Formats: sequence, structure tokens, C-alpha cells
Amino acid sequence: MMCNVTLNLLLIPRFSFLGAAMATLISICIFLSLQYGFISKNLFRLNFFQIAGKPVISAALMGMIILLLRQLNLFLIVPIAALAYVLFLLTLRPFSPTDIQLFRRLWEREKGLVTLQSQRSGEHNPSKK
Repeated sequence: MMCNVTLNLLLIPRFSFLGAAMATLISICIFLSLQYGFISKNLFRLNFFQIAGKPVISAALMGMIILLLRQLNLFLIVPIAALAYVLFLLTLRPFSPTDIQLFRRLWEREKGLVTLQSQRSGEHNPSKK
């Protein structure tokens, strides 16, 4: 937090909102590096590139598409970029079958919680017809 405040004080006067974005990005990178070091040293060894390599490549490819489309309207760029990212992830297959099974279980559990909350709040639930 102190890192982010310090960087904001240094970067915002010179770069405005881009300075705030840079300060946040740098702070997050520092925080993640510290977390990675702590987990690797005290809990278990992590292979960062094995975990994050394919999503980072997908994000970089999406960034290139955004650069190519930067002349278009933002409301057109955002869905195209999101779709490109998903397609790159599907192509590179960064998730194991175990990961996918975990995502499905979490998704189903979350759907169940949302349905339960809407029933408790007295909202109409069209799936109960």
C-alpha cells in the first residue's frame, strides 16, 4: 500500500491518470513478487512460468490485437479483445482436466448460492416454474 501511495505521489503529477495506472501496475507486480517469494520459500515451490506462461502469452496476443484495432470504437474493441483472449486460451490449453473440473464445481456451487439468495430475498425465480 505504501508503495502504491508513494508511486502515485511521484507519477500522477507528471503523467496524470496514466501515472496512477502505472503506479498500480508496479505496486501489483511488487506485491505478487513478494507473495511468490514467500510461498516458494515457506510453503511449496512454484513454477511461475508453468502456471502463468500460457495466460500471459494469451494476454500479449490480445494486446497486439488491441493495438491493431486501436482506431476503432472502444465498445467494439472490448468484446473483440475478450473473445480473442478466450480463443487464445482455448487454443493454448493452459488448464488441466483437474482445473476444468474445479472450475465447473465452483461454477455450479456459485449458481446454487445465487439461486438460494434470490429465493430468500423473495425475488421471483423463473427456473422454479
